[in-house]
Amino acid sequence: MFDFGLLAGIQYGHRGLSTGVEVVDPTGGLVSEQVDDIADTQSISFYVQPRVRLYMVPLGPAKPFVFTGVDLRIFDGYHIEQPATLTYPAPPGGVMPGWIGGGGLLIDPGPIVGFFGEGSFTKHFGELAAPRSHATAGEWSYTDPSLEATQQFTVAIGGGVQFRL
Repeated sequence: MFDFGLLAGIQYGHRGLSTGVEVVDPTGGLVSEQVDDIADTQSISFYVQPRVRLYMVPLGPAKPFVFTGVDLRIFDGYHIEQPATLTYPAPPGGVMPGWIGGGGLLIDPGPIVGFFGEGSFTKHFGELAAPRSHATAGEWSYTDPSLEATQQFTVAIGGGVQFRL
C-alpha cells in the first residue's frame, strides 16, 4: 500500500555570522586582521516536500514505511549590520532543491488520524547548497560549483500527526 502526501513547515531561528577583514602584502603575508562576530542574525525558512510512502504492513495499528520525494527549501538572505568602512557581501536567500528519502513508523489509533516518527536523509543540490568562502573587495571569491560538485546533505529525525481524508 502507498500514499502520496505533502509535508510543509516554517522554521524560525537565529544564525551566527562571523565577518572580518584581512590585509595582506603582495607576498601573501598578513599585515592586519579584524574579525567581527554578529551572533544574533534572525532567520526564517519554509520547506515543502511532496512525498510518496510505501507501507511494509498495510493493515494494523503499527505500519512501518519507507518514503522518497522532493525537498524544496526557501530561505531569506542574511541581514548584516555593515561597518562604516567596509561593505560585506550578504549571502542571498533563495530556493534550494533536494531529494529526500527515509523510513519510519505510523501508529493508527483511529481511521482518520495517525501518529508517526521518521528518520530522513536529504541531499541538497545547486549553488545555494555549496559552502561560501571568503570575500575579496566586495565580491565572493569562490567559483560557482556545478551540481555534481556539491556535497551538502541533512540528516533529520521528526514526528507528527497525520490526518486522512
